[in-house]
Parts: sequence; structure tokens; C-alpha cells
Amino acid sequence: MDFTGLVTKLYKKNRRITDEERENRLWQKSRLDVEPSYQLAVVKINSTFLESVDRYFDSRGALTFGCLVILAFCTWFIWGTGGAILGLYFSGEAALGISLGFVAAIVVLCGALAFWTCWMARKELFRLTYYPIRLNRRNRVLYVHKTDGDIIAVPWDEVFFTLSPCSSMYGRTWDIRGLVLNADAETVRHEFAFAPWSSDQDELRSHWEFLRRYMDDGPAALVSQIEFCMPVDGKRESFRAGLERIFAGDSGNIFFYWLMSPINAAVACCRWLVMKSCKVPTWPREIEDACRLEPSDLYARDSSINPPNLR
Repeated sequence: MDFTGLVTKLYKKNRRITDEERENRLWQKSRLDVEPSYQLAVVKINSTFLESVDRYFDSRGALTFGCLVILAFCTWFIWGTGGAILGLYFSGEAALGISLGFVAAIVVLCGALAFWTCWMARKELFRLTYYPIRLNRRNRVLYVHKTDGDIIAVPWDEVFFTLSPCSSMYGRTWDIRGLVLNADAETVRHEFAFAPWSSDQDELRSHWEFLRRYMDDGPAALVSQIEFCMPVDGKRESFRAGLERIFAGDSGNIFFYWLMSPINAAVACCRWLVMKSCKVPTWPREIEDACRLEPSDLYARDSSINPPNLR
């Protein structure tokens, strides 16, 4: 789970494009020799537009879980250590001033940590259930719900796409970053990232190629690989769907899957609470009008293709 742009390495306006981003640029008209992959990112797809979940969707709930662990530790530390110090005073082993001074210091330090923890949890709680990114291949415009509440619309061919480095908590990782540039073509006005992040650049290029081919060639050759759409369009994710999403991250290693299952179950509960606290995102009327679905679209897919308990 990586929180680049949300908690760590926050996106900065008017920063300069780095040399690494120039080297890793992804060109809209350059076909890559990789197999396209949807990577559990699609909310819905049709002949007019593709809607994707955001960079932080797969880890939703993990930040809140971590914050609850820290808050529990602060509560335990104040109660346990403070009680022990006051016990020394009542037994006559410590002076009142020293005892109260230590207790006050513990309360202040833990209180500051608890305040910071609540601020961090607010990055997930009471926001949007996800931040949709919509690719309209008819008018070749990209629509993005940003984490700061803005909605931007930018021509697909004018975005500087690249593999950009993330935070280092998992070693060297990258994500697929979209940079909307200022008029100087050197500095960044808006920044966003697509759903996957990885230490394997080829894995990211596969997802990029899925998006790029959709915009250039349409959905015909892509929809056959989509077995599951994210069930969040116009509604909150169910607990069962969130549980599946959290456990999916460890499904490739059976030992790690069971080892992490208690923590993943707790994260799934936090994810459900996060989703309950958040609003379901909506698009302005003018965007919905621009993305109007054609009647009897043969390539339309959404969460209705999922198993009944995951719709």
C-alpha cells in the first residue's frame, strides 16, 4: 500500500518535470510491445468512455486502520504509564510535582500524536468513495476527480504521461502519472495517477497500453479480458466487495495470504467504515452529456457482469 500524492510526496503545483519523468515518458501514439492489462481498475467501459478507479482505491481503509492502531497505542500508553506514575506517588515513592509533570508530558506528547493521527485518517474519511478518472474516446478528453475536490477536463493528447517514482516505503516503485503542463511545457499545473503502482515497470506499461489502445482502437479487443468491474458506480462498495479487494493483493502467495488474513480482515472492516463515511462521486451534467452512452452498445460492461454477491 502506497500513499504517494495523498500522504507522502505530495503533488506540487508549478514544479518542473524531472529528467527521470522525461526518460520514462509514455507517448499516446506509440504502441508498446506488451500485453494490455486492465488490472482490476475498470468501473465501466463502453464505446464512448472508460471509467477507472484512482491511485488509492486498492488501499482504501489501510490508512484508517494504521491510525486506529496508533490511537489505541496512545490510549494504552497514557492509561498504563500514567497510572503507574500516579501509583508511585500514592505509594509515597515519588513527589507530587514530579508525578504530575511526567503525566502531563505523556498526555501532551500522546495528544499531539493522536491529533496528527486524526488528521491523517481524514485523508480517507468523509471524502469520496473513489476519485474516478474518465477517458472519453469520442471527444478525446480526459476527466479527473482530484483529491482536492477539483474536477479537471483536459485533451488526452495534451497530457504528459510518464512512469513517475513513488515513495520509498516499498523500495523503488512507480505509478502511471498524468501531468497537465503550463503554457511553458516545462512546469506542472495538475498532477494525477492511474490505479496501479508497482516495482515492475512492465506491469505498469501493460496497464498504460490498455488505456492507450482503448483511446486509439476502442474497446472491441479489450473487453474480453475484463472479468470483474469495480462495483462503485453510483453506490458505495459493499463489505463483501471490499473484502475481496483487500485480500486480492495477497492472492498470489498462499502462505502470505493466510499470514496476513487477520490484518487484511481488520483493514476490510476499516475500508467498510471509510466507504460508509464518504460521498459517492458524481459528474457535472455537461460531462455526463459529453459521455452519453450509445443505445445497444455491444461493448458496454459494468459491475452487472460480476457474480451476484459482488455487484
